[in-house]
Amino acid sequence: MSSPETPQHLPAAPDLLEGPVERAGEPEFAHTLHEGAGDLRIRHHFAGSSQLPVALQTWTLAPGAYEGMHAHDEPSLEEIYLVLSGRARIRQDGETHLLGPGDALRAPAGVEHDLACEGDEPLQVLVAWGPTGHFDMSGFGSYRKAIAARDAVSAARGENSGEAVSRGEAPEDDGAARIRG
Repeated sequence: MSSPETPQHLPAAPDLLEGPVERAGEPEFAHTLHEGAGDLRIRHHFAGSSQLPVALQTWTLAPGAYEGMHAHDEPSLEEIYLVLSGRARIRQDGETHLLGPGDALRAPAGVEHDLACEGDEPLQVLVAWGPTGHFDMSGFGSYRKAIAARDAVSAARGENSGEAVSRGEAPEDDGAARIRG
């Protein structure tokens, strides 16, 4: 099941902001997602002015609030949740993950998941979501270093990352253009 609010490719928008800075808490709005419940507030950073192919949002969930179980398969979207403060419970693919500040979870396209505020304090999460693909557009080498660092941690644990991208290859089912720096 997909969110009724899916990204659309829009023509370039004029810069709707006074400048390049958004101040904390502005603009913020209450929103209910995927049949969730409770107080959920969202800041959609630079909505209408950023040209990036991802949405970058800060969500604040009150104690007991939750997003609701969902998956993004049509269109194919991936989400990354990064906990800024508070405690999160994310159910995904039959497992429950408890996350604290600095922890992150990736929700691949088509995989059911949810997010809930766990505990007595509000949960603040940075959420990035967009179309699937592997991209390194910087040319500064940080992407390659991140892949090498991840592979080194996996090797030290005796694990095999098993991802084609660690060898610099695009996964077979990935039709997205790949830019390497």
